[in-house]
Amino acid sequence: MVLTEMLAALKIEVQDNLADTDELERAVVKTVSLMSRLLPKRSIVETIIGGAITGEALTIASNTGTLAYKPIKANSLKIPNKTEDTHFSVNYLTGIVTEIGSGLPDDTYTVSYDRDSRMMDISSVLPDYIRLERIEYPAGQDPPLNPTFDLIGDYILIKGQKVTLSSAERLRLIYLGKWTPPTISENGNYPSHLDNAVIIGSAGQYLIYKAEKYVQSAVSALPTLGAPTDYTIVKPSSPTLPDTPTAPTPTIPSYSAAEDAMAAVGTEIAAAKAHHTSGVKVINAGTRGENVAANYGLYASTIMSGAGHRVNEAVARLRQIEEDLALYASKVTAFGSEVNTYANQVSGLISKYREDINNEVAGINNFGAQVTKYQTQITEQEMKARNFLDIAGRYLASGQAKINEFLVMLGLKPEFYTSKSLSEQRD
Repeated sequence: MVLTEMLAALKIEVQDNLADTDELERAVVKTVSLMSRLLPKRSIVETIIGGAITGEALTIASNTGTLAYKPIKANSLKIPNKTEDTHFSVNYLTGIVTEIGSGLPDDTYTVSYDRDSRMMDISSVLPDYIRLERIEYPAGQDPPLNPTFDLIGDYILIKGQKVTLSSAERLRLIYLGKWTPPTISENGNYPSHLDNAVIIGSAGQYLIYKAEKYVQSAVSALPTLGAPTDYTIVKPSSPTLPDTPTAPTPTIPSYSAAEDAMAAVGTEIAAAKAHHTSGVKVINAGTRGENVAANYGLYASTIMSGAGHRVNEAVARLRQIEEDLALYASKVTAFGSEVNTYANQVSGLISKYREDINNEVAGINNFGAQVTKYQTQITEQEMKARNFLDIAGRYLASGQAKINEFLVMLGLKPEFYTSKSLSEQRD
């Protein structure tokens, strides 16, 4: 089955006519590679080990040159008129010849040497293989010898073999190699009955690719959101109240002085009357009493004048009380004005304080709205990511089931447990 036929069958297997061709081809290559690891191709190749090389042209340039074959047998390189370790040195594994001092000037030399009969470079014989199973020597002998060996990089080192291997006899390398996937013009080099297994395995690989796409979509659905900047509450400063107005001290009027003055008026009047009365008794007496009544009347008049002063004093006392009460009333009026001014100042400060508080409340509410929006975005993205992961889980489970089927078709135990998608998982 060539590649175009396999891709057509693969689209049917995954039920996706729009499947990406590059992904399908990658799935086929990966599946054939997996099949090579689990069920490798057994192959055989013949070659020789050791042998003499004569008449080879070795070109020395910039003090070094490389032999055509490697590894070479120690101390076997012969260069006319030159001595190893005196004029040149040799790396027996790589075949690189290096001039010592000026003992091997740049030139082309005809050389001879022996290839190592217990070590072989297989890089050109087995350029791409999985594992070397065994060596048979000589080829065609029944039964052949199976020399033990170590495989070191690209070199086979023959171990503990009593029989000397000769280049006159060919040896066989039985190895496990890789299968090649189909191309547009050629089938894969594996048996055709494995075509369906490759299709099933490739379908599993493709479905796993799809699962990975949805995993990446889930990752993309969770971008880094910018969290709201923490809001710092600025506590409004308490208002500084003006000094409280001082109430005027009430005036307590006293009428005792006026009452005393009025009482004195009565006393003066009584005294004046008494003088009038006492003057009558001495009128027309034997003495010269023609002026007695007049004198007593004058005296009484003087006393009455004192009584008038007392009345004026009482009136003055009452006027002072009236003025004190009027002054107190004026102070009360001024105090009322100060109280009104104080009340207005306090009201203005409280209004400013309330405005600051309202601004902080508005800032807190705005921050709360941003937090709510942030939480909503997180929830939406989480749900979107979970949906992608759920789809990815379904593709992954289907892909693993296909690969398990592929392994069973190869006669192997499944390597993968079939996982469940998120919506199918239960605690």
